[in-house]
Amino acid sequence: MLATNRVDATGAAPAARPRGLDGRVVFFAYLKERFPLPAYALLVTFFYGAGALFAQRVGKGAPLWWSAPVILLAFFHLRVFDEHKDYAKDCVSHPERLLSRGVVTRGMLKAWAAVAIVLQVGIAALAGPLALAAWAAVFLFTVAMRVEFGVGRWLNQHILTYALTHNPVVGLLAIFTWATTGAKWNDRFWWFVAVASTTSLAFEIARKTRLPGEEIAGVESYSSVHGRARAGLMVYGLVAISAVLSVSALTSITRDWRYAVPVLLGVAVARGLTRESAPQKRVELAASLAMLLDFGAIWAAAAFA
Repeated sequence: MLATNRVDATGAAPAARPRGLDGRVVFFAYLKERFPLPAYALLVTFFYGAGALFAQRVGKGAPLWWSAPVILLAFFHLRVFDEHKDYAKDCVSHPERLLSRGVVTRGMLKAWAAVAIVLQVGIAALAGPLALAAWAAVFLFTVAMRVEFGVGRWLNQHILTYALTHNPVVGLLAIFTWATTGAKWNDRFWWFVAVASTTSLAFEIARKTRLPGEEIAGVESYSSVHGRARAGLMVYGLVAISAVLSVSALTSITRDWRYAVPVLLGVAVARGLTRESAPQKRVELAASLAMLLDFGAIWAAAAFA
């Protein structure tokens, strides 16, 4: 078991990391806690596969699969940025986390994020000038997110606006996916950008939609601000909108409606999983399944229809 350090109630910085812990052990323990690789790798695979194959279908490019880790690494450095933004609050609200306990330090996170960013630059550069430019747009937006666009105090008082202002990073990552393929731009690709943006927003709201007994003292959630029923409806509504956008993307490349079946299945399942009595894990599962089914349907249609 990893050693711990006590955190005071004010969220003051914990003591330095205990000596004797292997850096690799700490790194993978952190990933398991805050950035589970299997889940993120699955998401990125579906995201890149759907986007790249859709771009290939409408613009005559070709997927550059080895560039997909840029998206994974971008999500990782976003996680690190969030850890720094929310550090003081998390020390109080989540004292059990490795960072709050001092097992992981902010200095370690900075070093890991720096490596991730350097790797992103290298891979994007190898993918070509257009991919590098698209990645630069992603990175600059993440920096703006890190400083909360200079209006962090106001944004933190408006949780839904906060999510909406941060959501475009997903659309930029979708455009990066297109840029890696060498495909000619086709306006039909906006359908994929819209699907990616909407499903990610549904997931963001879902992971912070809780039953009254699941709420964390001092931590705002969509359910604590807007009510559990309304928050659940927001998740379901976004799942339904993403389904409409996905079907629009599908019909732009094929008239075979069989590819829409997984999308419609995702909407049906989400209705049950987002009901007012559903716990947070089920609401998150609804958004996750809908996202994977939407991406999977687009991937399959682009590859086989």
